[in-house]
Amino acid sequence: MNLAEFIRSKREELNLSQRQLGIASGLSNTVISKIENGERTEPDVDTLRKLASALKVNVIELMKVVGYLEETIDHGKYTEHVFTNSDGELIDIFQELKEIPENREHWVGTALRAANELPEEDFDKLDKYAQVLLQKAKMEKDIEKE
Repeated sequence: MNLAEFIRSKREELNLSQRQLGIASGLSNTVISKIENGERTEPDVDTLRKLASALKVNVIELMKVVGYLEETIDHGKYTEHVFTNSDGELIDIFQELKEIPENREHWVGTALRAANELPEEDFDKLDKYAQVLLQKAKMEKDIEKE
C-alpha cells in the first residue's frame, strides 16, 4: 500500500473528510488532497507527524509506508529508528519507548504537537492539568493498595 492509499484508508476509517483531516492535523485540505492523489509522495517529517497524530497512527508506520529506509537499534528501554532516503541521506531519527501501550501511541504524537504548537500559556495549562490527573491516578492506586 502506498502513502496515498494508506492516508485515504485511515481517513475513511475515521469517517473524516479531507477538510476535517486538514483541520485535525493542522494541514490544509489542499495538502491532504495532493497526498491522497499521489502528487506528494514524500511529505516532510513535520507533515507526517501531524498526519500520524490526526489519524491515530504511529509516525514510524507512516515513514515506512512512504518507503524511507529504516535501521532499527535496540537500546533496552527504547528503540531507535533511523530513517534515510534512497540516497542514504538522513531523514529523521525516532526514539520509541517500549513501555507505551499500543493504544496510546497516537497520544505521544499529540503531546509533541502540543509542546511545539501551543502558545506557552496554553501549554503550561495543559501541563498542569496533566500533572493533576497523574497525581489523581497515583492517589487512586494508593487507595486500592490499602
